[in-house]
Amino acid sequence: MDSHVEEKNQRDEKHKFRAIEGENSYSETVATNFKTFFDISRSGCVIEAIRYFGKLLKRSKDEINEVIDPFLENNTDHPFLCIFAYTKETFLVYKMNDSIRSDSKEQLNAIYPYVNVLINALNPYPFYGTVYRGFLLNSEQLSKYKKDRTFFWPGFSSATKKFAVAARFAQCNVVFEIRIPEAFSHCCGDISDKSAYPEEEEVLLKPYTYFRVLDTKTQTHNKVKYTIPILLVEATALTLSGAWKSNDDDDYFICQYGRQVFWYARSSENKGYNWSHVAYGIISDGDIIHLTFGDLPIGKDRYTGNIDIQISSDYANMTKILDAKNIFLTKSWSRISAQYYQNPISTRLSMYRYDDSDQLTGHWKCNDDGNYYISRFNESIFWLGYHPRGRWCNVAVGKMDKSSGIIDLNWGDIVCGADRLYGTLKLLVKKRTMKKLDEQLKGINENTFLGTEWYKVDVE
Repeated sequence: MDSHVEEKNQRDEKHKFRAIEGENSYSETVATNFKTFFDISRSGCVIEAIRYFGKLLKRSKDEINEVIDPFLENNTDHPFLCIFAYTKETFLVYKMNDSIRSDSKEQLNAIYPYVNVLINALNPYPFYGTVYRGFLLNSEQLSKYKKDRTFFWPGFSSATKKFAVAARFAQCNVVFEIRIPEAFSHCCGDISDKSAYPEEEEVLLKPYTYFRVLDTKTQTHNKVKYTIPILLVEATALTLSGAWKSNDDDDYFICQYGRQVFWYARSSENKGYNWSHVAYGIISDGDIIHLTFGDLPIGKDRYTGNIDIQISSDYANMTKILDAKNIFLTKSWSRISAQYYQNPISTRLSMYRYDDSDQLTGHWKCNDDGNYYISRFNESIFWLGYHPRGRWCNVAVGKMDKSSGIIDLNWGDIVCGADRLYGTLKLLVKKRTMKKLDEQLKGINENTFLGTEWYKVDVE
């Protein structure tokens, strides 16, 4: 059930803010809109997107130029400038968020390239702790935030580390106290030193962050009494990201970026971790994942294939619906945690498979200090890469052109590490070495995959 609430709030006083209760009924809204943020326009030009968005809204040339001039002056659409643009008092902020909340397809299609970059730009600056967000609410609006109620705010949401800053926005009478656990520090970005107003100490929450109302209290500040609903971040947008268990008690670590899904799976500890695989897939309409998987050399099995998986409406369960080769034994999965950061992968994984005549399958080291375990099945390539101190952990799946030795990969960070990035890679293989030729990080036009050179490690 949707609750439509008109609210004035921090930074964007003109918003018609919508609070939506966290029941399964919100599934379609989140699954459609949030995934689309990542899917539209992989390489769309941010400057042109803002210009077209402004024209679509019939904004004046001066208003549009006020937003895009910093991009033009620096000849870049660098993520820093996208954050800076959000914090300025222009039409971009409130109209973009209005478009997100109203589900205006034409406006959303126009501004998605900017939204993509802004979401990704927050990833390197996670924050956990307590922040505040000021609102002007009447009694009816405030009554919607009852204890134990769950909800999310569809648009980007500005908050501050300082109660006094939140209290002065929009002549507010309500200040939300938002507690962000370390496990969900990825739901926001600390943009204090990137803002047009650094003294505000702003923390920007991503769209569709999921809250629970813990309690309500009152507090007097500068002789004004404020009502303070206390919120706890419990999850981010409805995605598969997190740790999962299968019906056969095995472990799956998944990250979803838009419609793209990356996972690392291993048999459970009581089975001796005797198999391990990675997978990459796309979520189609109807919440079905079309997935390609391949076993890694750190397990005894050596299978590859394609399966289809049906996601439940609440994204808490999955069921296998197609296995063409009938080789994937698992039938169902259940989420055990929505937390992003898990314990780092062991730095001493056992090698079960090694063939010196296969120049790819085996253990590789990289100049990013990472370990990479790679399998090749004809032209198909599968890898698991991880940093020994848990800084990042990624999965990559792709194809190799045997004649040229060039590999094209889709890669994405997963929940076994701290980073949350994804993109494409092009590598050149020469005997026992690999070199990065090109990369594209979704929505950010700069090199972010740290590794550039790999060499194959001899089996001890």
